[in-house]
Amino acid sequence: MARLSREAIDATTDQSSPDFMNFTQGYQPVVDTAFLSHAMIRAPKELLGKLDERCLKATRSRTGYDNLHYFSRLFR
Repeated sequence: MARLSREAIDATTDQSSPDFMNFTQGYQPVVDTAFLSHAMIRAPKELLGKLDERCLKATRSRTGYDNLHYFSRLFR
């Protein structure tokens, strides 16, 4: 199961894949990243610890619309 999950993450971070997830445009990155990070938190050794560098870099793009942006608005 962990191997299949890593293969799925690889596909979602490969720009040439039909399963590519949007991590950079509009509001969708917040949703996509939430699902992906939830999985990595639940299985850090099997997912986060065994991903290759390309997958990790692909998920680390910052946009103007992220949780820090939203949370800062909650406290104003």
